[in-house]
Amino acid sequence: SARVDAGALMAGMSGAEGEDVPYIPMDIEAIVSTRVDATLSLAADGSKLVVDFDSQPEAFVEVSRVDNSPLASELGALISSMLPHLIPALLADVATAVEIPAVDVGSLVGTADAAPIGLENGQVRHTSDYILAEGDFNPRL
Repeated sequence: SARVDAGALMAGMSGAEGEDVPYIPMDIEAIVSTRVDATLSLAADGSKLVVDFDSQPEAFVEVSRVDNSPLASELGALISSMLPHLIPALLADVATAVEIPAVDVGSLVGTADAAPIGLENGQVRHTSDYILAEGDFNPRL
C-alpha cells in the first residue's frame, strides 16, 4: 500500500516540462513480484563480493485497488509498465557489493602491531546448490 502523486507521474510520462503539475494523491494497493538474475564475483583485492544485477528483470504487478477512480486504470497501467525499469536501479542503490571483513587476530591475542588477516587470491565458484568464495588468508597491509 502506498500513496502516489499521480499528477507528477502522468506529467513525467507525457514529457510535459515547465507546466504546473497538479498534485493528485492516490492511495494504491498492489502486489509486486519479481525475479532478478545476478552474478557474484570477488573483487580483485579480495575485500568484497561484487553483485551484478541483470538489467532486465521479470516483474509482475497486480494493482488490486486504486483510489480516485477516474485515473485508476491509467495509473495501474503506468505502474505496471514502470516497475520493470525501476527495479534494477533500486537494487543497484541498495546492494552492489558485500564487504568481506578482515579479522584482527593480533588484538585477540594482545598484540597491537599485527596486521588484520583477509582473503587474497580468491575466486567464486557457482554450483547448483551453493556459491563458494575461496582463497588464501593473508595479512592485509
